[in-house]
Amino acid sequence: MFETDFEKNVDEPPTQSYKLTGGQFAIWLSGMLAVSLGYALWLGYSSRVDARIAQRERTAIGVITSVGSNWSKHPRNHYRFSFAGTAYEGADIAYPFLGKKVTVYLDPDDPSTNSLTQFSTESKRSHDNMISLLYVSVGLGIVSAIVWTNLIINKDPEENEQPE
Repeated sequence: MFETDFEKNVDEPPTQSYKLTGGQFAIWLSGMLAVSLGYALWLGYSSRVDARIAQRERTAIGVITSVGSNWSKHPRNHYRFSFAGTAYEGADIAYPFLGKKVTVYLDPDDPSTNSLTQFSTESKRSHDNMISLLYVSVGLGIVSAIVWTNLIINKDPEENEQPE
């Protein structure tokens, strides 16, 4: 018959296991370091762009036209507003109700670049996240350097043998 989890002998080792070798771990760490640094650079760029827009930011009154959620289950609301006689639409993560009037912050040079949050606030948030990721990157870099150094110094000749 079929064996349930409760009937299995706890002292028996698992039938399938995967052990990460030192080289694989070092490569994984290096990949995480690259992703962390890449995202930090993107956040730095995003912070800089938002800071530049914040210097010339204008506001308009908009109305929430639909309420929904994005892929991460955060409320994603669509809104409409007018600026310089032209109607625009936008979407942002926010908590207002349908039909509620909201302040829309926009780039006067390109009103399609808009948000329900001030660009200076967005810039600061991106900058803070960038700094946090840089600290994470430094930590990953140190651990990665230790692992790589350990692999180079303690290279096991049997590890490089190819199976026949």
